[in-house]
Amino acid sequence: AYVAGSTCMVLSTQSMLYAIGLGAGSIPMAAALNWVIKDGLGQLGGVLFASCINNRFDADPKRWRMMAAVALDSACILEAMTPLA
Repeated sequence: AYVAGSTCMVLSTQSMLYAIGLGAGSIPMAAALNWVIKDGLGQLGGVLFASCINNRFDADPKRWRMMAAVALDSACILEAMTPLA
């Protein structure tokens, strides 16, 4: 599942970068910058979210895992649909 998720992320990021007008020459640098910013903000958001609801994680871990999977899939779909906008 992790390989499929990583592949989806790479392909959706590439399609988003092409959609906003970045050509093949500037894709590697833009992709690296996008990766650093997206992962950094994602980690920060995860820490803030976990610190707010830390007591509820132990009560129902399966629900939180499912919510995380749905959120990730939704974000990937939105990112892949960027060229259609």
